[in-house]
Amino acid sequence: MFRRLWARLWFRIVALLVAAVLTFNSIVWLTSPMFSRYFIGDLIESSRLELDQNSLIRLNLFRSRITIENLRWQGNEGRHFLLRSLDFDFRLLPLLLKEFEITRLSVDGVELHLQRREQGLAVAGFEFSQAQPGIEQDADAEVSEGPNSKPAVTGLSSLPLAVDVPIIELSDIQLFIDDHGHQHKVVLERFRLQRAYANREKAESALDFAIDINDTRLSFDSALDWKPSGGALAGELDIQDLNLEPYRYLLPESLATMLLSSDVSLSFEFNMPPSHRPKLLSEHFRFTRLSLALNDFELQLSPWQAAFEQFQLDFTNVEISKDAELFSLQLPMALSLKQLELAQLQDSDAYRQLLALDSVEIPDSLIYGSSSDAHFKTSLIDVGRLIFSKPDDEKAFFDLSGLALQGLDADQGGVELHTLLIKGFELNAIKDENGQWKNLLLASPEQAGDQTQPEIAEADAQEAASDSAEQQNQPEDDSAFYFKISRIALENASPARFHDASTTPIFDLALVLEELELLDIDSQNIDQVTTVKLATSDGEYYKQELDATWQLFHPQASGKFELLVEQFPLYKVSPMLKDSAGFDIMAGELDLDYRGEVKLAELDSQAKLFLRGPIFSSGSDDHVSDSKVAGQAAIPMNYALGMLKDRKGNIKLKLNIDGDINDPSFDFSNILIVVLRKQIFSMAQKELAKQFIPYGQLLGVAMAAGNQALKVRFSDLTYVPGSEQLDSESAEMAEALRQLLVDKEKTDLRLCPVATAADIGVAAESKLSDAQHHKAILLAQSRAAVLKKTLVEQGISSERLLLCAARYDSGKNSLPRIEIKD
Repeated sequence: MFRRLWARLWFRIVALLVAAVLTFNSIVWLTSPMFSRYFIGDLIESSRLELDQNSLIRLNLFRSRITIENLRWQGNEGRHFLLRSLDFDFRLLPLLLKEFEITRLSVDGVELHLQRREQGLAVAGFEFSQAQPGIEQDADAEVSEGPNSKPAVTGLSSLPLAVDVPIIELSDIQLFIDDHGHQHKVVLERFRLQRAYANREKAESALDFAIDINDTRLSFDSALDWKPSGGALAGELDIQDLNLEPYRYLLPESLATMLLSSDVSLSFEFNMPPSHRPKLLSEHFRFTRLSLALNDFELQLSPWQAAFEQFQLDFTNVEISKDAELFSLQLPMALSLKQLELAQLQDSDAYRQLLALDSVEIPDSLIYGSSSDAHFKTSLIDVGRLIFSKPDDEKAFFDLSGLALQGLDADQGGVELHTLLIKGFELNAIKDENGQWKNLLLASPEQAGDQTQPEIAEADAQEAASDSAEQQNQPEDDSAFYFKISRIALENASPARFHDASTTPIFDLALVLEELELLDIDSQNIDQVTTVKLATSDGEYYKQELDATWQLFHPQASGKFELLVEQFPLYKVSPMLKDSAGFDIMAGELDLDYRGEVKLAELDSQAKLFLRGPIFSSGSDDHVSDSKVAGQAAIPMNYALGMLKDRKGNIKLKLNIDGDINDPSFDFSNILIVVLRKQIFSMAQKELAKQFIPYGQLLGVAMAAGNQALKVRFSDLTYVPGSEQLDSESAEMAEALRQLLVDKEKTDLRLCPVATAADIGVAAESKLSDAQHHKAILLAQSRAAVLKKTLVEQGISSERLLLCAARYDSGKNSLPRIEIKD
């Protein structure tokens, strides 16, 4: 009986408790919208904000859920805050035990307006004055204390309970920012955190989100999987249409013109070592993959613009270890760069390309070492086509087909390279009529500073003297940077053109670098002998070969060399040699055999020169009076050389050249010219004393007559004006000329082209512009080259046909022609 009464009493107590709980939960569910609206309305009323009447906030204790729908408030300036939907699930029992555990958080549709003014900051309609800094920092601090960050702050070992956040979902979160009148928009399209779970035995989570910031899209995806035996963290970050234009006003004044745009991609995978809790950093840190990619990169900083199409940097199986004070690194790396360009934009909208690079590929490399010693090692660095200095409508100053660096090993002390292979290049060095570079981008004179040239020279001299004194007082540094290269070679023949329109006549020389090879370069070994091979040509008749062995880094230069030159057209370089030589070279070719040796900076060499059919001019009148011939300095070069010519009009010379190459007065660049000039005048003076002085009364007439009395008188080959082809009559004469050269094997001839007014369509005796004169000279030179090539192809030796410098004849009845002279 007692038991039955007790059971009924217990049943009624439980029923009453259940009814009370149900009633309490129902009352909370029914009244929560009213109380929440009242509380929030009272909170925002002080900021003159008004809560929308459709705003709904419910607390459902049955499901342990907080639900918010259409929460919004606005002020006089419009809507400041909107939250369309929020679901917040939690566990009630841990909450009663003072533990707050989230099981699900879902937010959909948020609009938040932020304004930044001189007087302060307004967030969602709430005003904050300048006297209240740190608002955003405090908000961040509160967020950082949320459930998700609890494991990172306290550590797993101190957690009384497990933390489990299965899902956090955010979508369509919009932030509107007005920063002193500059508008910004941030849209969080999605944010999803799954399985954020951690305890003593396991930790795992997956996070992905996508956000738009002023039309720049950023997306991130990551996953964590950890156990005490180890774990991994992997993720990918993509940024599309990165653009600094909306933030230009935030940049310093010096960077106010800077523009940057690009696509960025970053992916990674870290391996975490065994531990009682997940951690990325340890004494032995390792990640299996790290990849960085930049696409369509463009940077503008007036007046410069830099851009590249793609940059890819990959690291794999990286290991970083620390043991006591020692730090070691193993960093395998691959790099790829495509379509790099650096250009200068001028006020005139002219486009000047300083650098253009097709590609750089490092397929496999390794960075390794310790805290005191670091190395970079790779089997190959492949550099694609590189263009340097290319203004609009001009050829590039330097156009490199490509480079291959094979077997590179570098450290902080120096570089070792097995092979540097130059795939080929084209060089165009062009100066205009004023002597200014047309296709070489250099700093303008204003950029050199306000110092005058004497001041700069004096400052340089003082600095050099100071440096020299310091070097003498300091001990020799054995740790100087070194380099060691086994081989440098040129793979393909490479043309080079040198054009200077400021000289008269215009200097124009085209050469081809046929061969280039350097073997065994070692800056640490002063006794190392380096082998040098160099061969050039003009693509037709001229050839040059240099073979040398040299101790490049010996304190006293030592080595041997052999230089062979065949059929070099001297008249082409006459404008460049005129100042050092003191005379013009109007016609002729040079054969040179120059051999020598340098021992401890002392040069001992001999040059054998053969000048075929040279014509020299000192710039003075060819018909000189007897008084002008009396002194050595007054002897015109054409007369002096006439005394040295053999019966065929050639000159053979043997010059002994020696001296101390460390002497400041020693100049290798024009030593042959200086020695040759001294030799010519010395020999000419002896010949005058021997032959001409007794006949001084006849000298002028005899020399003048001698210049005009030719052994063979040849008629001129005439041309149709403006054409490179002979007319029918002249073609027959050219055939007769060929037959003469076949019959007279010892006869050599000079082909001297002459252009006239008819060639360029102007009136005779009219004054030509520089461009018209240049056009006429080029046409005449082309005629002579075609004629010589035709005769050579018909069996005549090229050595017997010498080309003269072209000239212009403004005579009224002059005809376009090639004058034939012996």
